[in-house]
Amino acid sequence: MLTSGSAARIAAATATWGEAVIAVDGPNRVFGVVGTSDGDTEMVLDEPGTELHATTLVRSRWPGGWARGGSWVDEALDVTDAQNGRLATRLLRPSLAGLPERLWEAEAWVLVTWSPDAENRAARNWVAWLIVGDQAALLGVEVLRPIEADPIEDLGRHWPFGDLDQRVVVVGLGSIGSAAALALARYGVRDLVLVDPDRLLSHNLVRHQCTRWDVGRYKVDAVRDVILTRWPATRVNALRLHTVYAADVMRPLLRESALVLCAADGVASRRSVNHLARRAECTSVFASVLRDGSVGEVLRVRPWPGTGCLLCVRTLLAEHGTIDPEPQQDADYGTGDPHRPMTAVGSDLELVGGLAAKLAVGTLLEEAGHHHQVFQKDWALIGLQIDRTAPVPFDLYPGQVHWLPAAGEIVSRPECPTCGDEALKPFETKS
Repeated sequence: MLTSGSAARIAAATATWGEAVIAVDGPNRVFGVVGTSDGDTEMVLDEPGTELHATTLVRSRWPGGWARGGSWVDEALDVTDAQNGRLATRLLRPSLAGLPERLWEAEAWVLVTWSPDAENRAARNWVAWLIVGDQAALLGVEVLRPIEADPIEDLGRHWPFGDLDQRVVVVGLGSIGSAAALALARYGVRDLVLVDPDRLLSHNLVRHQCTRWDVGRYKVDAVRDVILTRWPATRVNALRLHTVYAADVMRPLLRESALVLCAADGVASRRSVNHLARRAECTSVFASVLRDGSVGEVLRVRPWPGTGCLLCVRTLLAEHGTIDPEPQQDADYGTGDPHRPMTAVGSDLELVGGLAAKLAVGTLLEEAGHHHQVFQKDWALIGLQIDRTAPVPFDLYPGQVHWLPAAGEIVSRPECPTCGDEALKPFETKS
């Protein structure tokens, strides 16, 4: 592996050869070039924090060198193709006369060759060799990108990144919310605000996206760091806030956001997000699990005039003689005893969070004119485990996804304090 800095220095060198500093990951049999010289000039080392410093590679006393090649590299590759990737050192040495004799005298060393004229041909620009005595073995080569490069950009023109450069607020960074936040970043949403007042505790690890190294940290900080490690181009703001007690912060934040995804597991938090988002004219997506983890739910609420909110959806369920699942949001997933079994498995919660993120991204892209991302309905129930006591529409089999009538088809109740007649004039509107 070559760091981006080492590769750039070799390509820009004035000499046709140089020495190299080699780092080694013995168990994985990986060599890393982390420093180079330009001919016999002083060695230039990569700064700590570059690509290979984040791996298990460590500095070693392995000698190394590099050389600028030409057609002889192609000829050598032709020979190795016929010899199972091995080549006699004597076939390489005549073309590498500039390399110091001490390298050739070493018991074992690594050589990197670069062919700038191979750009438009079948030959490879970069070739590496492990030289041991009179034999040279061909190595695979990976030129690493700068540590700040975002791998999601590899999707290029196949994904509309520009239309996802919008702000999405994620409320609740527990098991579902952390999965949803990571999924949003993986989709390419560039501006995320994470809101949660809680810390990650040991008992959270069985379901959460973060690791034991994050125990004791605020969930928003831990999830932020996971996102930035994998997708460094994402802008992430971590707020250690409770939506109920920080409404003064949430109001302007939601007015400036394209969407809020609420995965909070408390009634008060969900209802406050429902109310604040509607007043801010911000689309909201709610994600949760119901009935001790047997059913997952994803619900999109549009801030359209006459369209019902979260409370109106719950009232509709009650009017049809089924349960109101909202009070269950204050309960944990289960205690593990026969009366309240612990049924919410981490992978099930990740499934719910992933669907919520997909619905959120589909909403953003639909509004940007990408009609191949349109969701026809807004309310999905996901079967995670059979619950034979569950009423309709929660009587689902594992893996069954039931899309109910669109939330947009549910009208506002006149008496609703969030979206009814009394709430037609919000306290504050978008400017």
